[in-house]
Amino acid sequence: MKKYIKCFLMGISKATEYRFDFFSSYFGAIFPILIQVSMWKAIYETTGGGILYGYTYHQMLLYTFFVGVTAKFLSTGFEWEMNDDIKNGGLNKYIVKPINYCYYRGACFFGERFSLSIIFLIILTVISIIFGMLGYFKIDAIRIIYFITAIVFSLILNFTFFFIVGLSGLWLTEISRIFPAISVIIMVISGGIFPLDILGEHFNKVILFLPVKYMLQFPVEIITGKEMTIPIYFSFAVQIFWIVFLGSLAGILWKKGLKKYVAVGG
Repeated sequence: MKKYIKCFLMGISKATEYRFDFFSSYFGAIFPILIQVSMWKAIYETTGGGILYGYTYHQMLLYTFFVGVTAKFLSTGFEWEMNDDIKNGGLNKYIVKPINYCYYRGACFFGERFSLSIIFLIILTVISIIFGMLGYFKIDAIRIIYFITAIVFSLILNFTFFFIVGLSGLWLTEISRIFPAISVIIMVISGGIFPLDILGEHFNKVILFLPVKYMLQFPVEIITGKEMTIPIYFSFAVQIFWIVFLGSLAGILWKKGLKKYVAVGG
């Protein structure tokens, strides 16, 4: 485990070294949030206010702010590095050394997120205090525990999903161009643009059993205090199921993909 602990520390070092990139990405997220706030303001004014899709106006604003910040924290990006390793032969050094490539990527990824978690929590705290002072938000200890648990599971779920996406490079020559499309699709169907309640009851019945909701919207629903239609332990069980399933699938694809890998370099 010592080598993976070193990789974890490397992830922490990388995040602190490139902290300007992290701050700039959060700064860039302000503009989409402001656009969504303006959009929801116009929609609620047009419909006469009240409750829309199960959210009051201030609950929707709270959701918009929380989901924008949380989406940035849960974002991956290592799939680009995986594509570069596979395409340019950088994967060779991991194959010949006694190191598991999946564990290596995971240790680096979680090291980066661990380093940035303090900043993430500070931003969420500031948002909570502002909405709390306005009388639109209250928090309790049990909800914080549930939220942190859901965030950890969401991180693992996002990692396993995008690790599988990165592994597709073992079969395809060039996959980097599909990453933005996949990221946008996942952002939309995981509740990153608007709550999935908007898409209707039938869609939400299906999405309850799929991993996408639990990659982002589920932890945001917990922290915002939205009333859930299903027990929270069921949602945790679904998260764990998909983590185990996708993790097992990643292991199978890795073994099969290595048989296709030609290791020719760039």
